[in-house]
Amino acid sequence: MNTVSLARLSYYEKYLNCISNKEKLSAYFAYQDLSSSFFPIIQMLEIALRNKIHHELCELHGEDWYDRIPVSEESQNLVKLAKDKSLSSKGKNYTHNDVVSNLTFGFWVYLFIRFSL
Repeated sequence: MNTVSLARLSYYEKYLNCISNKEKLSAYFAYQDLSSSFFPIIQMLEIALRNKIHHELCELHGEDWYDRIPVSEESQNLVKLAKDKSLSSKGKNYTHNDVVSNLTFGFWVYLFIRFSL
C-alpha cells in the first residue's frame, strides 16, 4: 500500500465505491492496464503529427529548419540532445530525419509555445 499514494487510491473509493485496499488496488491496476492499451494509438498519432510538421517546416525553411527558425533556449537544448543522440547512434553521417526522430515531445511543446506568444 505504500507504493501507491492514498490520494490516488481515494479516487477509486470516491467514484467506484471501492471499500477495501484490495479493491482499490485491483481497480487501480485495472485502470493502468486499460490506459496502457491507448499508448500505441497515442504514439502513432504523435509520430504522424511530428512527421507532418517536419514536412511543412522543411518546405518553408529547409531540411535543417530546427537550426534556422527562432526557438526557445529549451528547444535549442533539445535539438542539441537530438543531434548528440543521432551522432551516437548513426555516426557523423546522420540525417535531418534522424535528428527529428530523436526530438522529444517537449521540443514540440516549446516550439509551439514560442509561436503562440
